[in-house]
Formats: sequence, C-alpha cells, structure tokens
Amino acid sequence: MAEAAIPILGCDLITPLGHGLEANWEGLLRGIRPFAPFARCELPTGPEPRAVRLLTELELEADEPPVLYVGTTVGAIELVESAVRAGTPPPDPLDVLLTCARRHFGATRAELVSAACSSGQAALAAAVRAIRSGEATRALAVGCDAVSEFAVSGFTTLGAVSATGCRPYAVDRDGLTPGEAAAALLLGSPESVSERGLPVAGWVLGCGASCDAEHATAPRADGEPLVRAIRQALGEAGIGPAAVSAVLGHGTGTVHNDAAELAALEKLFPPELPLLSIKGQCGHPLGASGLVQTALALAVLQHRKLPPQAGCRHPETTAQKRVGATVRELGPGVVLSLNLGFGGLNSAVVIGGAT
Repeated sequence: MAEAAIPILGCDLITPLGHGLEANWEGLLRGIRPFAPFARCELPTGPEPRAVRLLTELELEADEPPVLYVGTTVGAIELVESAVRAGTPPPDPLDVLLTCARRHFGATRAELVSAACSSGQAALAAAVRAIRSGEATRALAVGCDAVSEFAVSGFTTLGAVSATGCRPYAVDRDGLTPGEAAAALLLGSPESVSERGLPVAGWVLGCGASCDAEHATAPRADGEPLVRAIRQALGEAGIGPAAVSAVLGHGTGTVHNDAAELAALEKLFPPELPLLSIKGQCGHPLGASGLVQTALALAVLQHRKLPPQAGCRHPETTAQKRVGATVRELGPGVVLSLNLGFGGLNSAVVIGGAT
C-alpha cells in the first residue's frame, strides 16, 4: 500500500559543476569533467572549514522554520586535522557542521544523520518520516561533505582512488575521484502546501534502506540487499519496477561497487533502463551524494532527458544498454536514486515530477 507522497518545495545545490540546479543541469548535459590530478592532498585553507563554507552558500528559505536533518560523513573534519597537528583537543566535526546548519537555516530542531555515503538520502528519508508522522509541516534535508586529507588518505589506502578519473560502470574502471558538494531539499506536508497554494517542484514518493553487513567497505556482490531497498522504496510509492523511467545510480567507478549495483538492477529492471552516475563529472561527494542526485532528479523529470554518462567509453556488459554517450529522451515515469555506503548501507529513493 502506497504511503503519502511528500511534496518538494525547493532545492539548492553546489557541486564542482556550479551553484544551483540550472548550472548543474547544463554542466551534466555538456559532459564537463572538472577534475584536476593531484599527487597529494594540498587543499586551499580559509577562515572556516570547507564543509562549513559549502553549506553556508546554500540558498533555500522556508515559509516557516523547518525541522532540519543533516547528512554528512566527516563534517568539518579540517578542524580535527588542524587540532591533531597542533597537539590540541579536537572539536566534534559533526557537531560543528550541525550547529552551523541549524543557525544558517533557522531550524527549530536539528538532527545529524551519518550513514556513510548513504547519509544524504538517509537524511531525506528522516525528513519524509517527520512530515508523514505529523512531527513537522516543514522539513529540510541537507547533505554536505568536503574534500579532506582524512577522506582522501582513507580511500587511497584502500586502493579506491582512480589515477586517471572516475569511470562509472566502465570495464576499465579503477576507482573514484574525490569530490565535494552540498545540497538541500525542502519538504512540506501535503495539507499545508495545498491550503497555501504553494508551487511544488516534485514529490518524494518512497524511500527504502537495507544493510548488507557483508564487509566493512565492499557491498555484497549479488546486489540482493540493494534489491530489498529498491523494493521497499517502490512499495512505499505504490508502484512496480515498470514505472521507473531512469536510475541515478551510485556509480563510484570502483570495481566492487559498480558490479553490485549493476547486479541489483539486472534482477529488477529490463537491460535498456537508462542509468546515470553523476560521479563521472562531480566526483564522489560522500554524504552529499544522495541529495545532489535527488535534486538533479527534479531536472531529469522536468526535461524528460538523461544526460550522457561521462567517463565511460567501454561499459560493462550489463551496462551497455543502460548507459549512453549522448543525451537520452525519457518516457513517462519516475526516477530512482540509489546510494551504497561503507558497512553495506543501501538507500533507494523514488522521485516523481511536479505534474
């Protein structure tokens, strides 16, 4: 039985492609890959941590104070790095970002959601539950993570960073490209939105989650736990797999992640269902990934197009009909957004268009 669809009242995002939905959409269509090689993590510093600067550049106002859910993996981690070098007690980098977000958005209550690379969509799911339960009439889901020496060193130690650039779903993929981003989606209760005649940008139709507990960093190879998350999201939406017109996949360009994701899609959808990973252009922004994807899903639904898959010249056999080198026209239907996080954390969200 379908759960209540939750209206999206607005969104904003900042990625390497630019600030705002339009700039990011145009960047995706043009296939821009704003990557630069680096031998070590030498990042420009400033008066505030990079994640805080990203988050405070988001521009999204609510017509009443929202309940806030912030998804992040490492928060303002630069403060910890600096404290360690100085030999001083480090602050809590997650609390620093949460406090900043609450102040910036004027939230009545703020909660942190940290679920590895599924953090952004987990925050969105928490916001949806707050609206459905009547806890809030406005809920704001925010995802934010910045490139840091801590994160880059960790991925490098795992052998997960590409030396030549992220190539999602490609036969010759060799790892991810570190990225950073911030994104926010404002949700409202259907009743209050209808009463006030507010414009709706799209709808969150269903959310699903599962956990492999298979391995500390690698997903389960057969993709079955991700299948369960997708089925849960579709079930909440009250639809079947045939209603999905495109998938915005996690697609990190790592060997095991992409294989597990493709295995899950193969179990549920026809081989020609269009698939796109934004990480071929935005890199991997960790906890911000899911909310960047759900924001971009609104543009996909508005234009009924899916941008080309950047970085993938030779797709895997199971991806050959899914990914494209050119813009693809989409038929009617919803967009499915997927995330796979360390610890086997899987997230699926179904997004519907404004009409």
